Amino acid sequence: MMLSLGFVGDFLYPFEEYYNEEKDNKELFRKVDLCIGNLESPIIFKNKEYRESRKLVKLFSLNGIEGFVRNHNIKAVSLANNHIFDFGIEGFKDTIYYLDEKLLVKIILQLYSKI
Repeated sequence: MMLSLGFVGDFLYPFEEYYNEEKDNKELFRKVDLCIGNLESPIIFKNKEYRESRKLVKLFSLNGIEGFVRNHNIKAVSLANNHIFDFGIEGFKDTIYYLDEKLLVKIILQLYSKI
């Protein structure tokens, strides 16, 4: 038995430039058995206050990302990137909660420590 895999590079939601290619990509990712995406940012809630990092560029995704994830057949996400803490530990915790409770996707997380 063969298993087909698909990998989605860095994605955010909403991201306007992506909508132009979304139709073609959706069909491609629906054809694979397992699609894994790299969520480039924390998922935050519009009506909640967060302590932001001091970084010049802060990325975020808004809750409501579930349509995008389901439409692209994403079953697992990686959070191992440089923007996951752009909205502090609270943004990170909200991301974990949202992915686990709302989207029911598996989370691939790798934390690096300085040796």
